[in-house]
Amino acid sequence: MATAVEHLRQAVALTGPQAESYGQAVALGALGALLWYMGEDPQRARDRAETALRRCRAAGERSLEAALLTRLGLGDNRHGRPADAVDRYLRALELFRDVGELLGETEALNGLGEARLATGDLAQAAADHTAALALADPAGARYEQARAHRGLAKVHEATGEPVTAGRHRTLAVDHYTEIDAWGAGLVASFDRPRPGR
Repeated sequence: MATAVEHLRQAVALTGPQAESYGQAVALGALGALLWYMGEDPQRARDRAETALRRCRAAGERSLEAALLTRLGLGDNRHGRPADAVDRYLRALELFRDVGELLGETEALNGLGEARLATGDLAQAAADHTAALALADPAGARYEQARAHRGLAKVHEATGEPVTAGRHRTLAVDHYTEIDAWGAGLVASFDRPRPGR
């Protein structure tokens, strides 16, 4: 990730001092979201991302705004701010639907499910992941399909349904493996039910 951060810093510098440039908004937003996700200089990272969001809104770049909101939602959820993540994902979902981006909608629904799981809203988390799963195939989003199964596995584990959780976990690992994603190992190793649960 350090290489990505360095490249994004270079991109911000290369876009020049134009306060409203599209390229700078993209680079600044990506850098801010990545740094926020990584937990490096969180306030500065959030400030950069919020600046990029304002630029996207001012330019009417709804698709870019929605994409940035999903990245910020990941960081919010990772850093123990799931209620903030829910708000970001809901706005991203609205924007993705407005512009007709099925893949983005699927990403936002999965993020929303993960954030709602973290807030304890298990029923809505299940509904969000189920909706994401229904959209993932038509969107050609195999990674999001796997992510939805992973989310449903966690929801069913939390609701005391180990058989259904196991089925979704297996499907998640299968999908991640088919697309050769790092998530297969993540699901297989870190998402196993803990003893006594």
